[in-house]
Amino acid sequence: MYDRGLAAGGLRSGVVMPIVGASRALGTLDFASREAAAYGQLQVATLRELSHYLGTALHNARLSQEREDTAAKLARTQEHLNLVDKVRAVGQLASGVAHDFNNLLAGILGNAQLLLFEAQGDDQRDMLRVIERAAKDGAETVRRLQGFARMEHDSPMTEVRLDMLARDAIDITRPRWRDVAQSRGAAIEIVKQLQPVTPLAGRPAELREVLTNLIINAVDAMPKGGKLTVATYDEMM
Repeated sequence: MYDRGLAAGGLRSGVVMPIVGASRALGTLDFASREAAAYGQLQVATLRELSHYLGTALHNARLSQEREDTAAKLARTQEHLNLVDKVRAVGQLASGVAHDFNNLLAGILGNAQLLLFEAQGDDQRDMLRVIERAAKDGAETVRRLQGFARMEHDSPMTEVRLDMLARDAIDITRPRWRDVAQSRGAAIEIVKQLQPVTPLAGRPAELREVLTNLIINAVDAMPKGGKLTVATYDEMM
């Protein structure tokens, strides 16, 4: 078939040299001439040597590219490991701070509850109940923050309910959208439309953090106050 192709093109002789690198066929070197018997033993030997050098060069180039790809993958892996180490260190620090803060809140809560038994008058009781409620809210917030501090990136995904996570995110951000907003003279109303939804597979802490950031960003975008609706529902396909 190759000879007929040569003849059809007016070519009377040709040489095909395989290009081999590390015992692997990489291609061919094709030469043709309009002259008959244009390639003698010397030319064939030269072309064979050339194909050998080309095979070695192509093989080395492929190895070099593979080394570069491997080095790039190793660099990305190392960067990821460094990030994981940093997150783990921050998580450990946050966990320690949360533990100390919990101890402080426990002391405040215990003293407030003790004083409730000795309070004189409704005004004192009301003030102490405010302190008690704030301490309990603070302890609950710390508990949720400890969930953020845990390393869940390597943990398997579990069944999660987005409506429950959204409720957690609203509670966590309460100081931001209620107290901070009121301190700057803005009233922000959170409207909850949290319908039960079909459980999904995911990592709770990461999803909760995403929802928390969404609420914080929305609150920051309403410097004059407003209404923020948080809704969950199953969309019918």
